[in-house]
Amino acid sequence: MDFVGAQKHKVRRLNLGRVREDVNQQTITNYMQKKGISPTFMRLFKSKRKGTVAVRVNVKLADFERVSDNEFWPKHVYAREWLSKAKWLNKTTLMLELRIACRNCLGIYGNIE
Repeated sequence: MDFVGAQKHKVRRLNLGRVREDVNQQTITNYMQKKGISPTFMRLFKSKRKGTVAVRVNVKLADFERVSDNEFWPKHVYAREWLSKAKWLNKTTLMLELRIACRNCLGIYGNIE
């Protein structure tokens, strides 16, 4: 065998939620492969929601749109783009700030019709 390099593929990360805790990595991989998608990486995490796990799945960039669609996944499982902890905290902080700002606007302007 010759010594050769491997071509790097751009990947996107996906978060799966509401996955039952008795589901394992191989089961998810098999499900995806039956639908023509091969994950490049997968990790299961404990979830705050009892009886479930969170799953981080990496897929090739070309497959991301397809697996981002909740219709790709079994009933009750949802998918969204994976966000780092820092980005997730920033997003939730921004959402909270927007809610506060909107409440303040209603307090100032009352009901706008």
